[in-house]
Amino acid sequence: MRWAIWGTGAISARFVAGLADVPGARASIVASRDSARAEAFARSCGITGHIGGNDLAAVAAALAAAADVVYIATPTGLHAAHAEACLAAGLHVLVEKPLASTGADAQALADAAQRHGRFLMEALWTRHLPATRALTDAVAGLGEIRLITGGFAAVNHIDPALPRFQAAAGGGALRLYGVYPLALGQMLAGRAAAISAAGHRIGDLDASAAMTVRYASGAVGQFHCSLECGSDNEFVVHCTGGHAALIGPLFRPTGVRVVRSTARSDMEQGRAGVAARLRASPIGNRLVQWRQHGAGLAGQRLAAPYAGNGYGAQAAELQRCVNAGMLESPLMPLADSIELAQLIDQAGGCIANAGLPGAQRSVPMELTI
Repeated sequence: MRWAIWGTGAISARFVAGLADVPGARASIVASRDSARAEAFARSCGITGHIGGNDLAAVAAALAAAADVVYIATPTGLHAAHAEACLAAGLHVLVEKPLASTGADAQALADAAQRHGRFLMEALWTRHLPATRALTDAVAGLGEIRLITGGFAAVNHIDPALPRFQAAAGGGALRLYGVYPLALGQMLAGRAAAISAAGHRIGDLDASAAMTVRYASGAVGQFHCSLECGSDNEFVVHCTGGHAALIGPLFRPTGVRVVRSTARSDMEQGRAGVAARLRASPIGNRLVQWRQHGAGLAGQRLAAPYAGNGYGAQAAELQRCVNAGMLESPLMPLADSIELAQLIDQAGGCIANAGLPGAQRSVPMELTI
């Protein structure tokens, strides 16, 4: 399958490299608003065709003449316009996360894909990695999901000249990082019923956020994201029969750690009392701390490595679906992408209106697809 690449940033280069692990995939042309950038990117990645310009219809037509499907990794604020032009030109479309900068734009793209009869999927690669599939399997054996925790935070040099740090261009912590824990929580707990959020802004940019999501299933998610500070970037699913955690950061996991647990009995409560008395003595307390410090993380560790650099998994899913005549992926359906965009809209609204009465209340979700 011939792939067009629209966008010449670092993530596009990683995606092209990932195509090497996908049978039958080949990058054939690259597009950019800047012709020189398109040519330089094509040369560095060994791609024959390249085109530059701001006429979206003309660029999309050129891509459609040289490719079957397009991967779009332009700034978030341009996703909707670029994707719609490609759908109209007859291309199947994979759009780098988030699918669009607003829930309304995401819904409009889904409508356009249906209207043109073309495949459309958000490129949220963590939904396709072996570790997240292993996490789903592990959680299925741990009872009911009650709480999901996780986040993605990293210290950035915030440069207002770059689109990812411009609110008007679809930038910000919620869209750049927050979409990751939200998408994994959605994958495991299903549809959201409400979301509340609080955070810190730099101008009109959401720079840090903490979110609580209540799911229709009864589970609760507590997530964070930040462009200003770092975190362990963990993701843990807490169930009635234990908990399961991704090994490695949630945006690049390589396995799963599973801890099974049983309800505490009266006998266990008694043993807990003995331990409490032991900790009451200075020597006993020191022994307890020493053991705890050297114990390490409990649980069964399940390795789930990805092939190559991992980016090929989502391309392989697109090719599988298109070859089967499908217009969307069951692993990343459009309804999920629309809801994610709506959740981010609502969370951003809570943070923007934090000084107003009731601004951080839970906001009911009403999906439109």
